[in-house]
Amino acid sequence: TLAFLEDTGWYKANFKFAENSPFGLGAGCSFVEDDCIVNGGEVPDYGKGFFCNDVESSEWSCGPSANFRGKCDIKSYTHPKRNYFDTLHIGPSFTHADYCPLVVSNAQGCDDVYGLKLHAVEVFGKGSKCMDVTKSTGKSALCLKGSCNQNTKSYDFEVENKILSCTKDFEEISVEM
Repeated sequence: TLAFLEDTGWYKANFKFAENSPFGLGAGCSFVEDDCIVNGGEVPDYGKGFFCNDVESSEWSCGPSANFRGKCDIKSYTHPKRNYFDTLHIGPSFTHADYCPLVVSNAQGCDDVYGLKLHAVEVFGKGSKCMDVTKSTGKSALCLKGSCNQNTKSYDFEVENKILSCTKDFEEISVEM
């Protein structure tokens, strides 16, 4: 986008501020070529972290950038345009992603210092990122302080003054809260 704007002759882009969009980054060809929901309602491995399938829209999940949490955009329709689910009358309201459901409803930015906490350990503000969690009440997502650790090649995050680390995508770490 920056190169396009610069090519118009109207703008001078500063490419040190450029970054890749996290949406679909590293997901492979199946992400682009295959369905986002398979087997009547499942998110395939190549779509995990990008698409959602919470038909009840009750679970909080992280957006693909981990900059916000929100709920899955699936609504009931009399005649949905495209349907990936066995239930014939559901689909997303945001249709520009080939009718694939995304975490976009009720979005709450993790950098919003006035964010509404779901749990006492949540921290909003600069340096906070969204983390998908499983609690006794089910799946959820929380905004927590965290950063990439270049030395250990991990993502370090803080829960109640304890530093925990993830070293791979979708790693599950048990934390008592």
